[in-house]
Amino acid sequence: MQENQIPPPPPLQTGEPTKVSTNIESVLLGIISMLLLIGAIFIALNYFDIISISKTVPFLSFLPKQKTQNVEIPPKTIIPASQVTPKPEIISGCPVREELCSSGGVLILSEKDKISSFSGIVYSNLVAGEKILSVIAGDIQVENLVSDEKTLVTITDKESGLQANYEFPIDAFELSASSSTISKRGEIIGVISDGSKSFKNLGGGYDNLIFSLQDLATKLYIKIKPATDGKSILLI
Repeated sequence: MQENQIPPPPPLQTGEPTKVSTNIESVLLGIISMLLLIGAIFIALNYFDIISISKTVPFLSFLPKQKTQNVEIPPKTIIPASQVTPKPEIISGCPVREELCSSGGVLILSEKDKISSFSGIVYSNLVAGEKILSVIAGDIQVENLVSDEKTLVTITDKESGLQANYEFPIDAFELSASSSTISKRGEIIGVISDGSKSFKNLGGGYDNLIFSLQDLATKLYIKIKPATDGKSILLI
């Protein structure tokens, strides 16, 4: 009878532990790579200030950020309303009747009444009884300037910021307006009382009316000329 023999133990498989260890290392390496990639993305987002991680998470304030240069924009200069030159509208109507309006000549002088530039319209050969019309509405005033040998009629309109000036040889204009306020354009303000009186040939003829417009705020003369249709004054 044969004795029971104990079977020998199976031989050790030395390759399996090595294989398991390699798999673990690959997994750990993949996880670390993924974490590094995610960290790099967050650092980039923080650097370009797309997501301000360093501001929202205090202990990550050491993360680098892109340096930005603050450019100071100078404040806008606001000009007070009183210093803004009002832009006059196109003036409809003439200081004389329509048939004579376009015959006026443009007159530009320098150093007139200490104003650097004077611009106006000169009308010549206006006979006695010729009607003079308002070009703007406003308060009317008449002055006889003996030293200048002229009669000055002004109409001021504070709302539009304009002043209309009518200059005649002294005692050559007669006021017919019944009120100190002109209510509308085209209203008769007076007539030529003496057609024989004239200025010293400013426009090349017997000039007996010089019409001009001024800006009330700056006192500067506005360059004007009569329209060819005889119905309006044009700004130039």
